[in-house]
Amino acid sequence: MRAMVSSHAQWLSANNRREKLRYAWQQFFADWDIVICPQTATPAFPHDHRPFPARTLDVNGVEQGYMDQLFWSGLITAPYLPSTVFPTGPSAAGLPIGLQAVGAAFQDYVTIDFTRLVAEQIGGFVAPPNYA
Repeated sequence: MRAMVSSHAQWLSANNRREKLRYAWQQFFADWDIVICPQTATPAFPHDHRPFPARTLDVNGVEQGYMDQLFWSGLITAPYLPSTVFPTGPSAAGLPIGLQAVGAAFQDYVTIDFTRLVAEQIGGFVAPPNYA
């Protein structure tokens, strides 16, 4: 909500922080090709149709806000890094678990090709049973 009413000076300040993140990631990817990290903090979960502020998820026995799931994707998309999500198998409850392969800026093809190779080795997405 803040972004919709920010001044240009506030946006420039935030963008300056983003550029510092981009530079730090650029240095990191000088030595590494891929980072593998969670896509979300939980396996797939049943859709919640309540308004966003009312939605919660159980993360390791602790109720957390629904939007807290965006941490991992925000960490990667804030500095404009490419990410390709890939399945790693089902949870104990049979729900999909996904990780994301993150690459250097403008290296989308690296993350896509990496996840293709992973899928060849461990298989691709398998739809979970219908949870009603």
